[in-house]
Amino acid sequence: MADRNDFWFPPGKGVQIGWHFVPDGMIHVGAGLRAVSGGSVEPALIDPRLAIGEPTAGSVQIGYWPSYDRLTPDCRATYLNWLATGRSDPGIDIGYVFLFFYGLERRLLVDLKPSDSPTSEWQYLLAELRRLLSIYGASGSFHGYASSLIDFCVALSQPVADNLPQPPRERVGYDLPVSLKYALGTLSAQAKPIPWEWAFSWYVCHPQTSLRTPAKRCSKEFRALFGWRYVAALGHGLVVEPNKTMLAVEHRPASASFMGRSFVAKTTVPDVTVLKRPFATVSKLGEQCELDLEPFSRWLGRNPERRGDLEAVALLPDELARGHRGSAVAEMRQWAEERLQNQPRIALQADDLLKWTPSPAADKLSKKEAVLFAQLLGKLGYGLEPDVRFGGPCLRKGDMATIFRLPQDAASAASDEYLAATLLTDLFVAVAAADGQLGKEEYGLLVSHMRDQMDLSAKEATRLNAHIWWLYHAKPSIKGIQKLFVGVGADQTSALCQFLTQVACADGVVSPDEVSVLVRVYEMLGLDQGQVHRDIHSCISGISAPSADPDSAAGDRARRDAPRSSLGTEPTGSRRQLDMSLIQRKIAETAKIADVLTGIFEEEDEAVAPGAGEQAAVSVAGLDQAHALLLHDLQEHNSLARGQFDEMAARRSLLPDGALDALNEAALDACDEMVCEVCGDVIQVNADILKEMLATS
Repeated sequence: MADRNDFWFPPGKGVQIGWHFVPDGMIHVGAGLRAVSGGSVEPALIDPRLAIGEPTAGSVQIGYWPSYDRLTPDCRATYLNWLATGRSDPGIDIGYVFLFFYGLERRLLVDLKPSDSPTSEWQYLLAELRRLLSIYGASGSFHGYASSLIDFCVALSQPVADNLPQPPRERVGYDLPVSLKYALGTLSAQAKPIPWEWAFSWYVCHPQTSLRTPAKRCSKEFRALFGWRYVAALGHGLVVEPNKTMLAVEHRPASASFMGRSFVAKTTVPDVTVLKRPFATVSKLGEQCELDLEPFSRWLGRNPERRGDLEAVALLPDELARGHRGSAVAEMRQWAEERLQNQPRIALQADDLLKWTPSPAADKLSKKEAVLFAQLLGKLGYGLEPDVRFGGPCLRKGDMATIFRLPQDAASAASDEYLAATLLTDLFVAVAAADGQLGKEEYGLLVSHMRDQMDLSAKEATRLNAHIWWLYHAKPSIKGIQKLFVGVGADQTSALCQFLTQVACADGVVSPDEVSVLVRVYEMLGLDQGQVHRDIHSCISGISAPSADPDSAAGDRARRDAPRSSLGTEPTGSRRQLDMSLIQRKIAETAKIADVLTGIFEEEDEAVAPGAGEQAAVSVAGLDQAHALLLHDLQEHNSLARGQFDEMAARRSLLPDGALDALNEAALDACDEMVCEVCGDVIQVNADILKEMLATS
């Protein structure tokens, strides 16, 4: 009886079959080799005695479970020609590929064993299988059988972790690839951390994972973002304790030679993929990456050819934006560094900035454009003042602006403490600049007061300094100041006025322009303008001036508590301290603080729509009451931080992500456009769409 190896031509050993020469072997040739199950002829056996015709079109199908002895002469010629020319024609019928695969399957499962075969041949055949997959893997049937055979052989040979194959990047079939299971189990058994590439493979290949549009449309960005965040959160990777369930790998051969027989490779590798907690960690990370890529994905869906535009980079998560290497981003970084020149901040004309925006020829940015531009600068490590997200006006030609080096992980929305600080700062500068300049003494008083009185973080203080620097150059007016203090109590009004008087007196000279501004402020706040001169005199002389009602107890307290300061010095401990909690509560009650503060510096104010009452009848675009009330809440915002939206949704007993989807779906149904655009950690509200939706109520 002929030995099984008598029919096998190993890799690299050529063989002549008729007028076809197959140079690379890896085929069974001869007569008399029976199927593994016995009886019939081995399907993969090439019998040189059989007739060979002329090659036909490779796309001619030869049917399921082909066998060389049953092919027509012309189909045999086609098969031999494919073997002789490198087995690489992508147009060949997949039946011919399967016929060759049957021979590899027999060799690996029956003739060879990892323990008694030359390592080079075993590895060579596996490499050939992977090569065939790269060419013919589009066939689901071939991909399934070939991948299964590779996985079985990997499990049978049990390589060390350092020799593991590359992790799969997409799911094929309904279960995790065995190569992935084996790799994860091997790392666990050796107490090694799971590298991010394998963790990513675990997420995308898991049957419980349903990849959303961002992961598919932005696959490169999704993979990179997952890698960044996985390493940031877990360092070298997640270490999974070995479990007791061992991995067993089964392969059901495709070749009819086996007559349905299956093979099982039992390993000593734990199957950690049955554990829920480790995958939950990976899954949470992957899902968050998908969510954070949604704004960029939507942009890419509308602008598929503009992936590297600055507007697109502004919508990327911070990790990807910081590392972006596009030419537009590089040019903008170079421009910013040339202007900063190692300084923490600089003032410049807004025209110089507008050329980097989507509307370089426009006189003024829209609020949506302003948010995106500030967001882009922030992702590249630079801050902007004025910033609409922090209550500033939109950039406009001819105005001044400030760019500064932004601390890492700085907030993209204002806290109540920061809003309180900017409110006082804007008032301060409106008075101090009334005489046309902000002197060093006044500037020092402002910085000192903000440092001593406001509970700001170091990162907020950096932005406030930039805000002050912008105000120093912007020459603001006091237009719109009155509406900031509607309803403020008399005691608080008095304290504010005394503070502003100290500002005017800080440089030792109170100009007529400064007096005029103070008179206007006092009148706005319902105080007698004569009190201005008494407060100025009190501040300069260091002697308490009588109050408007000298006989009242409040007047006695005012005389005792009136500020005393020396000109040109910083505030002393005896100076009356402002009750910042009252100011902060006032800010919290102001629904549109951003627009209100902007009104101080803009000549025209935008109307602010009042919020809907809780008891208002609600029937908006098919939304239920909770979602409709949330939609009404959005009237108070042109943009808001993601955390702020989450709190609003929670107050309506809604899950934030679901609520956002529900509002946008209703908007798309009613207006063919979304009402909320997620820009990183800021939500931009489309006022026109919101107005149109509410009009249907």
